[in-house]
Amino acid sequence: MDANIYAPPKAAVVEPDSAIEARHPFYVVSTRKFTTLFLATLGIYVVFWFYLNWRRYKTATGASVLPAVRAVFSVFFVHALFRAVDETAAERGVAHRWPRQAIATQMVVFLILANMMDRMSAKGLWAPYADLLSFVCIPVIALLGVQAQGAINAACGDPAGRSNSTFSKANIFWIVLGGLLWVLAIIGLVEVVMH
Repeated sequence: MDANIYAPPKAAVVEPDSAIEARHPFYVVSTRKFTTLFLATLGIYVVFWFYLNWRRYKTATGASVLPAVRAVFSVFFVHALFRAVDETAAERGVAHRWPRQAIATQMVVFLILANMMDRMSAKGLWAPYADLLSFVCIPVIALLGVQAQGAINAACGDPAGRSNSTFSKANIFWIVLGGLLWVLAIIGLVEVVMH
């Protein structure tokens, strides 16, 4: 029997989700991964992003928030989320300056604008300009989200988002599905322009 009872365990030790959420009261993700998933999914990723931020915040603080509701109706809760990020950063002594109010307000405006253009397009109103304007909103919202993600990562002590920078199989699935969605959207837009 050659086993050394004093040797460290050889099994990989995985940190439980609750420990990660306690350490990261918001959703930490690298800006490269955030941008890729946001753009690949035509901005749909933002709903998941809001949900995870509110879920982590609820777990970490015990606040009585409904993450799914706050994700679906994010325009009403963007300012509150960004304020909570700043409060957490201040509590942890993290000095990360960013124009929180301006970014939150701009994000709300562009989320509403994109939604309005999508609804107009679905009703055949103002075609193809509604579609084009909706597409223009996607990178703008992504840039605003990147700035917010930088503040979130800093508040959680992981400024580069290294703890969530690699792409999982689920991420790749959504990127491929989003790519197909982009192809269909572009085909639809070309058809509208050609007619």
